[in-house]
Amino acid sequence: MAKSYLRQAEERFSANSLHQNFYENWLPEETVKDGMENVRKFVKRIKELIK
Repeated sequence: MAKSYLRQAEERFSANSLHQNFYENWLPEETVKDGMENVRKFVKRIKELIK
């Protein structure tokens, strides 16, 4: 349970950080790539929940 919650928190944090970075351009490229992968996982999980 705790790992699942932490994973979800990390995915939401990544989405928020990437949104902010779109305007401020302060994240390193590797962090953006990692964040994109987290957001992809988050979106996939959300799509499965709303089916």
